[in-house]
Amino acid sequence: GENVPFRSVAYGDTRTQAAKHALVAESIVRSDPDFILHVGDQVNRGKVYAEWGPQFFTPAANMLKRAPLFPVMGNHEFSGSGKVYYYDFFNVPTNGVSGYGEHFYAFTYGCARFIGLSACEGGCDPFTPGSPQYNWLVQEFQSPAFQNARWRFVWDHNPPYTARERDNAVNVNLRAYLVPLFEQYGVDVVFSGDDHFYRHSERNGIHYIVTGGGGAPLHAVGTQVAGASLLYAESNYEQCVIDLNPSVFKFYALRTNDTVMDALTLVKDN
Repeated sequence: GENVPFRSVAYGDTRTQAAKHALVAESIVRSDPDFILHVGDQVNRGKVYAEWGPQFFTPAANMLKRAPLFPVMGNHEFSGSGKVYYYDFFNVPTNGVSGYGEHFYAFTYGCARFIGLSACEGGCDPFTPGSPQYNWLVQEFQSPAFQNARWRFVWDHNPPYTARERDNAVNVNLRAYLVPLFEQYGVDVVFSGDDHFYRHSERNGIHYIVTGGGGAPLHAVGTQVAGASLLYAESNYEQCVIDLNPSVFKFYALRTNDTVMDALTLVKDN
């Protein structure tokens, strides 16, 4: 029920370097989560069938046997030519929006509500005010399932707050259009990827976590974009462990040798 403690893991950008992805996936096995959030860019060219086995399903095989995976789409899911295999390989909750069935969605687990969005530079859906995704998100934020959840999480591919050197137009639009909604409706933590490092920023009580160290070639941590405070950054391969009960959120970013690079505890009393 809603009072049962549980553990989740967030990670992503698992593309290109299978051996690095395997290290992260095996460290997630040791964390033993109840389920996993993937922030996108599963493989380098998502329209190339031959990349899915070597880059994703083989390195993650032990992990995928043990816990369900809830992905969102990154720009590399649309790379290559042909069909988008993402829709064949994953089966996620549907959201009731015609034409956008597996693009963005939400689910409740225990005391928490999780919202997966489609936000990336190439191929993801618009989230400008008035778009189907924006309208759906506002409805979701106003829903009893969201309102009654003790903890509220969003995950997507592009990060609202990252390094200035890696910032792009999608991130700018996230700050303009979605961050105000996150603040208005009381999101606790936003998990993203796209940039291949770990980064923890905070703005107006919301924590923004970039967990792009799932196997893709690493990026330098760079300098913080304006608008949020940087609490910690490291260019490394990592997973984010989320331990949750109705009153306490305990969070650890772990390197592949299981050492802690960053930690956060949030408490809700009422």
